[in-house]
Amino acid sequence: MPLLAIVRVRRAGGGFTIWAPLFLLWLVLAPVAVLAAPFFLVVCLVRGLPPIGAVAGVLGVVCALAGSRIEVDAPDASVRIRLI
Repeated sequence: MPLLAIVRVRRAGGGFTIWAPLFLLWLVLAPVAVLAAPFFLVVCLVRGLPPIGAVAGVLGVVCALAGSRIEVDAPDASVRIRLI
């Protein structure tokens, strides 16, 4: 699970770097997940999906995001995001 995002923006005249703590985002999203759990359970049961398997799949995708690098280059700027 990524806990930190490093965002680097480079332009011709300079640039800047932002260190964004993602663990604060996970703390904010935890109560939302608890509130959404009953709706998620109903949707899984209606669609015939095992709820534990669906939760495991979502957590697997979120945990796999750690170590990702996203790079966007444009003629006048570039943005690089690294998830740690």
